[in-house]
Amino acid sequence: ILMALIWRLNIKSYRQLNSAKYEVLKDMEILLPYKFYTKEMEYLTEKTKSKFKHMTRIEQIAPILLCLLFLTLIIFSILKLLKI
Repeated sequence: ILMALIWRLNIKSYRQLNSAKYEVLKDMEILLPYKFYTKEMEYLTEKTKSKFKHMTRIEQIAPILLCLLFLTLIIFSILKLLKI
């Protein structure tokens, strides 16, 4: 459970780091003749039929599911030991 929580914190940290990098790219893009970041976001949101999902949001589900699995196993083991 502790490893899954650390994993989730690590994903959150990378998400924050990447968000900051994209903000810097947006600022730099103003000075460039081609708006690469803006074009990428337009493509992902307008040209694809489904809504774009950031990978870090999806990745954050895995550690939570593992925690739930571990907690279920712990509760099951305790109940079995107590023979309830």
